[in-house]
Amino acid sequence: LQSDGKIIIVGSFTTFNNSPSKYIVRLNPDGTKDTSFNIGTSFNTYVNSNYPFVSSVQIRPDGKILVGGDLISYNGVYKNSLFLLNSDGTLDNDFTLDSTLGEISISKIKLLPNGKIMLASQFFSSIKRLNNDGTLDNSFLNTVYLNPASNGGGTVLNDFIFQPDGKIIIIGKY
Repeated sequence: LQSDGKIIIVGSFTTFNNSPSKYIVRLNPDGTKDTSFNIGTSFNTYVNSNYPFVSSVQIRPDGKILVGGDLISYNGVYKNSLFLLNSDGTLDNDFTLDSTLGEISISKIKLLPNGKIMLASQFFSSIKRLNNDGTLDNSFLNTVYLNPASNGGGTVLNDFIFQPDGKIIIIGKY
């Protein structure tokens, strides 16, 4: 929910009320599609993706929108899984995910109160913390990997909870 009452919805859809809207749409407070949100041709996913959709979204205090998934590009611009959209739906070209991460499938994004970004990678079963510009936060142990649960089905990270003391609770199946 944006501060102006508009609603960002992400998922595995390609239309909204029979209108093209690939993986993301913004609604007006009355539920109609906000046509001023300019997504163009929107996102493309990796060819062999197990998760061909947008899986997580967070709205920053400045109104910009972080979008993640198993994504390769937005309107033809390669950005590797994490994208920062301006409030009008256009791409913020100055924001780029740290290249040292390689290809990463983002299952969850959470913003920390200090502006840093927590990421969970479904495909690589790991968590990472980034600075607000997309670079890796080297003050965090970014080599945390979660092993799949014994009952199979892979690793699933459902959420992060941030405690007042700064500790992080990781919720999921691992």
